[in-house]
Amino acid sequence: MPEEFPVRYAVKRMCTTGRKRTCMSAETVTIRGIRSNTVLFTKGQGISDNLPLNQEATVRDKRFIAEHRGGPLKKEQHYLLITWACSCAEHVMHLSGDIPDERLIHALRVAKEWKGGNASVGDAMKASVAAHAVARESSDLAAIAVARSVGHAVATAHMADHALGAAWYALKAVKSAGQSPDAERMWQDERLPPGIKDLILTARKSRKI
Repeated sequence: MPEEFPVRYAVKRMCTTGRKRTCMSAETVTIRGIRSNTVLFTKGQGISDNLPLNQEATVRDKRFIAEHRGGPLKKEQHYLLITWACSCAEHVMHLSGDIPDERLIHALRVAKEWKGGNASVGDAMKASVAAHAVARESSDLAAIAVARSVGHAVATAHMADHALGAAWYALKAVKSAGQSPDAERMWQDERLPPGIKDLILTARKSRKI
């Protein structure tokens, strides 16, 4: 799955602030151009290292844009997405070690508080940055993927399609731990509520994840 979430944020700012940006996950990518609505960027630094397929990230799926930003995604769907994303991350949390990093636990707590109206999007983004910091500090591939999953789960409060990143990194964590990603994906799909099931499944199919 292309790591498109912070990349598209960089593209949004590229024309006015230059070609190198600090992304929403506090990592850096270098944009080298746009061709046919596709972002092209240099692999080898920051979050671009995590690309499993190639060096191209497609432009954002507009179905994930919230209504208050002019998109079709209803608030109830947004809440369902972050709940599902958190479930995906929590299901693999044990792969990060016997005692999960407190920053990961806090990030998932903030995600749930955002859904309940007790945390702001800013709180969620700070928690996401902290979760990604956990990933950078780890040398274990499964633990890194778990932290990335948590980071994307809480970032769903800001951009709803981060939920896809939470699920994908959970699969990556399972695979890194020598377990079955196919079984994990089945578990994830079975927990999709009707309100977002078609949205997630079609997005996964189009992105081949």
